[in-house]
Amino acid sequence: MKLKKTLSVLITLILLFVTIPTAVATGTFHVNFKIHFIKNLMFSKYDVNVYLNETELITLKHGTDYSGSFDAKAGKNTLHFYRDGKKKVTGSLDFELNEDKEISCTISCHSGKIDVDKIAVTAMKKEEDAELLESRKDGNEEQETTTKGSKTATETPTVTPTATPTVTPTATPTAIPTAIPTITPISTVTKNVTETTVKKNEEKEAIIQSLSNKQGLVWFGNVRNDKTGRWRLAEYSSRNSQEIIALDYYKAYFKSNNEIHALINMATKRTARISVLFDSILDVTIKQYVKGEEHDAKELFGGKTLKEYWVYLDTGKIELID
Repeated sequence: MKLKKTLSVLITLILLFVTIPTAVATGTFHVNFKIHFIKNLMFSKYDVNVYLNETELITLKHGTDYSGSFDAKAGKNTLHFYRDGKKKVTGSLDFELNEDKEISCTISCHSGKIDVDKIAVTAMKKEEDAELLESRKDGNEEQETTTKGSKTATETPTVTPTATPTVTPTATPTAIPTAIPTITPISTVTKNVTETTVKKNEEKEAIIQSLSNKQGLVWFGNVRNDKTGRWRLAEYSSRNSQEIIALDYYKAYFKSNNEIHALINMATKRTARISVLFDSILDVTIKQYVKGEEHDAKELFGGKTLKEYWVYLDTGKIELID
């Protein structure tokens, strides 16, 4: 009989565990969403449609950041980024939802594409209710006051004498010498900085000399009637296109990344407008040369735009921009 009861209990327990469902995230969750949209100065300045799976969330004007929120189903979701007017995926961001989350990313447009990077997906921060914290604080203070008030002397405590402790002498600690830090003399630091500066200047002079000898480049500096104070002018006579020599030219003649340089090729009758994007890319826009434009900032860069290139400062890679 006892065996029968034991088997009955075991069977009941097994059935109970078998029927307990595995916890799976269901329903919808809330998402705080931020986009940093890098703005282009020229070209590839199209707007971007943002979709959650198959549903459109928002259309972003070029270079406009976004901060908002949406609800999405549990499990796998995808944010799609389309070039406005062309429903063709050019960028996407996959994420899993099993709780409320915060998502941020950076997008940029070039060559008809949308790059999505600097992606961060984190659990949403939840703050405790301020009133609840205050009530807990008041409750603790009240409990502490009540406890103090209940402490009443009811009887005289009995003091039991204790034996005089025996003091055991300890060994005298051995001092461990520490290493004395090495201090580099100021004269040595100054010498190293000076040597580095001299080396950079020598490399710069070598590039300038090479541009002069191989490209026939002549540097003129400031542009007449330039009101910004940031325009510079140079001309050369070889048949090499401006994007080919742009990186060496930048190393030789750019003193600040907010400068705009006109590099005129008198052999091909082309004027290049060279500027820096994002501190890492040279934008080289090739235009038709207009006779005499080099003499007046009001006339400079007035020719028809022919091509645009990006030259990456870290690798020297040249990319043709559509």
